[in-house]
Amino acid sequence: MRFASLGRLLGVVVVAAIVGGATQAQVTYSWNNGGTDPSLAAAWNPAGGPPTATDIAQFTPGGSAFGSTVQNPIFGGAFNALSLTTGLNPNAGGWNLTGAGSITLGGTGSTGITTFGPQTTTVNGPTLAGASPTSLLAFNVTSGSVLVLTGTTAVTANQGNIVVAAGTFRLDNSATNNNTRLLNTGVVTVNGGGTFELIGNAAGTTQTVGTLNTGSNVIGGLNTFRINNNGGLTTLTFANAAAGFASRPGTRGTYRFEAASGTLGALASDASGSRINFVGTPFVGANGLISNSAGGGTFGYATVKDSDGTNFATYTTARGLISAANTNSGLTVITVTDAATAATLTATSIGQLNQNVVANPTITLAAALTSGSLRITPSAAGGTLALGASNLVTNALMIDGVNNYTVASTGNLGGAGTRYVYVNDPNNIFFTNLIVANGANPTTFAG
Repeated sequence: MRFASLGRLLGVVVVAAIVGGATQAQVTYSWNNGGTDPSLAAAWNPAGGPPTATDIAQFTPGGSAFGSTVQNPIFGGAFNALSLTTGLNPNAGGWNLTGAGSITLGGTGSTGITTFGPQTTTVNGPTLAGASPTSLLAFNVTSGSVLVLTGTTAVTANQGNIVVAAGTFRLDNSATNNNTRLLNTGVVTVNGGGTFELIGNAAGTTQTVGTLNTGSNVIGGLNTFRINNNGGLTTLTFANAAAGFASRPGTRGTYRFEAASGTLGALASDASGSRINFVGTPFVGANGLISNSAGGGTFGYATVKDSDGTNFATYTTARGLISAANTNSGLTVITVTDAATAATLTATSIGQLNQNVVANPTITLAAALTSGSLRITPSAAGGTLALGASNLVTNALMIDGVNNYTVASTGNLGGAGTRYVYVNDPNNIFFTNLIVANGANPTTFAG
């Protein structure tokens, strides 16, 4: 699929566009590495460039022969186009768009900035804008591609939606801090295992972006929102403003909120740390985890990964998104180690099964095990939770650590609402003969 998409970029497309009542030719211009100044006609193929506000500008391998010298564009003045697209450069690498000028994109049919992988496009210097309040600048980061906004680059006006589809969108403030690199407009959609990353500055960074997309079954996969704080207090805020809202991406997707170092959930008054929060407040469920409704049972779609490991997510107004295992979360995690303590769990419990596999390789229960959420961390490989014909009733199940584990049961994986099953380590194997009872309640597998 990636190469088919790239192949479509190589040709020259000319269509008719109506602008101000007059018909104009819309041309797709390819950067030909003939120089570094995008305002010069000689830098583009076909003849007749440079691109104008009705044209498409693309930086792809088709502009010049493979292996030819790459001339990265330097935007020294005002550059206007309908859309801007990047793919591999002629040396199978990425692109660096620099300069102190501006890039304005928009018009009928505009796709804004679109990146195709496998390559990294870095915009370091030029400001970005949509053409008008009715022609907004969109970002589309596709599979295997990385789009980096850094330096003095920022969106100054008319920002639309951001779609990260199995790619990575990165805001890098490590060298030059900019708390308004993006505007707080539009919708942020991360899909297909994509990543939205904010790299902070040592002096501290606070960035508010548009609303996080929720309630869309277009979203699938395990999608990541990552903070790299660089030693300062780095805060990412989504513009979802309701005092109580459903934060679930959809029945097919999950969200992972991640701190690259330390724990997620710093206070706004802390000198350093990582925060991800909302203008409003997402719902929490009956057991205190992030939920699709107030006090509801659909939870487990949101997790936190930080120095405490990977765990289910909750939310507090003081700390934003935070791991349920964090002592500052305000939640009670019930630790169980054997059949007797496992039997104390209920439908509103946050259960943590720490099984000493060497001393107690099999935990056998005579009845169903019910827990709102259940995270299992076996001490060694080969551990088993034996339920016989009884059910495992939980809406959120997580197998943590590197050790293979088995849930032996001919019963059902039950629970009210959508169920979420995670295997955190990609080299781990989770064995089970549980029947995944779907009915009206689907099950999402992630990890």
